[in-house]
Amino acid sequence: MGGDIIQKIDNREVTKIEDIMAYVKSQKHVGDKVNLTIFRDNSIKELDLILGQMPSQLLNDFSNRPTSQSAMSPEELYEECVSVAGKSFCDFLFKK
Repeated sequence: MGGDIIQKIDNREVTKIEDIMAYVKSQKHVGDKVNLTIFRDNSIKELDLILGQMPSQLLNDFSNRPTSQSAMSPEELYEECVSVAGKSFCDFLFKK
């Protein structure tokens, strides 16, 4: 398995991306700091990040995508990440 595994956001356990999205949508705003606990290279690390703006159209596209279309290649996920969160953050997440 490659890449980071997000285990917690602000000390709240997560098991899927929807957990993170729901928390950020209900509790956080653009410019807020979040703390991620990740598993990387066989060790636990903590990162403090500042939230940026997520384009509303992309959020709607993600939320309304049928399950059969939700499977994306790693490169497609990376490109979508870059369009939402910026290259440096996604390079960090995807270890590029």
